[in-house]
Amino acid sequence: MTLKHKGARMNVEQGFLIADIIEVLPNLNKRDHIFAAKMVKFYDEFGRLSARQEAVLREILLRAPTPWTDNDDCYRPEAESTYR
Repeated sequence: MTLKHKGARMNVEQGFLIADIIEVLPNLNKRDHIFAAKMVKFYDEFGRLSARQEAVLREILLRAPTPWTDNDDCYRPEAESTYR
């Protein structure tokens, strides 16, 4: 997936966050996948995220399955969501 935003200057830290989200997007559960995809599309269109959107994406990254965990057993209490 390539970002095509040509407008205002993109925030570099948010750009790295979006790149990390794109990398784990196929492995997310359905709810997180849908929300993260919407935020990637929003970032692509407007070039920045609000502080709240950024925080939610960071939470999703914490819950994302990693190479050293099974996809079925990726629950970590410290990554419990607060955006429900």
